[in-house]
Formats: sequence, C-alpha cells, structure tokens
Amino acid sequence: MGPVERQGIAAQGDIINDVAGALLVIGFFTPDYRALATRFAQNLSHHNIGYHLYAAPALDWSKAILLKPSIAMRALTQYPSRVIVLMDIDCIVRFPIHKIVDGSFDVRLRIELRRSNKGRHEAIASSRVIVFRQGAIRFVQRWQRLCETSSSTNCNDETLLMEVVAESYGTSITMLPLSFAGIEIDRISDDAAIVHEGVHNTTQFAYTFKKQLKRIRRSAIERITGRPYRRRISITDDQE
Repeated sequence: MGPVERQGIAAQGDIINDVAGALLVIGFFTPDYRALATRFAQNLSHHNIGYHLYAAPALDWSKAILLKPSIAMRALTQYPSRVIVLMDIDCIVRFPIHKIVDGSFDVRLRIELRRSNKGRHEAIASSRVIVFRQGAIRFVQRWQRLCETSSSTNCNDETLLMEVVAESYGTSITMLPLSFAGIEIDRISDDAAIVHEGVHNTTQFAYTFKKQLKRIRRSAIERITGRPYRRRISITDDQE
C-alpha cells in the first residue's frame, strides 16, 4: 500500500497529501471513482502539488456534481491560508501550475461559449477548474445554496455557477488562462498545463459508439475539405 492510500485511510476515506505551498488542489470522488481519484493523486504527487480529495457518498452523477461548492466551502474553511484550486479528478496535470495563483482575484475561472440545441451561443461558467481565495467565501456560499435548493432538472452546477457569476457584485472574478482551464486533451495544444480526459460513462456502449461515429464523421469531413475538422486551441489564443 502506497503513502497516498495510507493517508487516505487516515482521513476516513479522503486522499490527502498536504505539500507545503501557496495552493492546494481539491476535488471529490464517489466510491466508484476511487481508482480514478488515486490516479489523479499520483499525478499531482508527481508534480509535488498538495491536494485533498474528499470522499463522497454514492450518488447519481447529476446529484454528485452539485456537491462541488460544498467541497470548495469545506476546503476554504479547513485551509484558510491556502489558495484553493477546485479541479475535476479526470483532469491531468502535465506541467507546473504555480502560476495559476498569480495576480489579484477572489475567483478565477473559465467562461465558455457553447452552442445550444437551438443554434444560439450561451455563456457557461466552467466548473472543471476554479481557483478560490478567501475573498470568494460569499460567492461559494451562494453557489452552494443554489445547488442545494435547485429543483429544476435543467440546472446543473455550471448553469448555477453562471448565475452566481452574473450576480456577484463586489467579488473580483478573473478569467482562467487557457493553459490551466482543463480543456479536452484533443482540443488543446500540447503545451497546456492542465487538460481534461473525461471518463464519465466511457464504459457504456452507447457512449463509446457515439464517440466512434463522431470520429468517423470528422475524418470524412477532413478528407472532403482537406482541412482539419476543428483547429486545436493554442494557449497563445489568450494573448490574441
């Protein structure tokens, strides 16, 4: 048994490695995803990054994602001297991330434009990677209340997060650089520090079949047009 697991058992199921430093990466996992959380912890340890991954009870995925602000609030209370970096455990850290805390802000996140089913663009606040300082406590508390009280099936943690962003007067919110935003590994350039490789439902036949169809369709479009289906995002796009 490795040191990560020993520390996790000592913390009643949490996986912890409190390396000294300005930042602390946090996340959470349900019992089915402990192996993934352990892999993420090993990835962070490789880069000498401190972390606290909280063990959560077994929940449906749609309910589990609503735990994010509660987990962030626990960490802000438990580690008042640290900058808290909330991160999905299916992210991969490839390079040092200490610069993620540079600058003056309370909250640092990424706002993305996504095309809706009706063809319109919608602004969505990504919860994949968010950085919090102590000045973010009221922001996180409001997000937590919305996640705990929302009864709409159309709401998830990110739509509720965007609502908080839009109404958080007095909170200093800055944009997360692309290098740290946890963009899908096949969409971002190789020099990005944090990437995302989603595993949700990847073992289900329907999901795998759908992904294969997308690859075939994109390959056909590339052969017809002679151009890449979609340009990979470069982290230098932040400077354009």
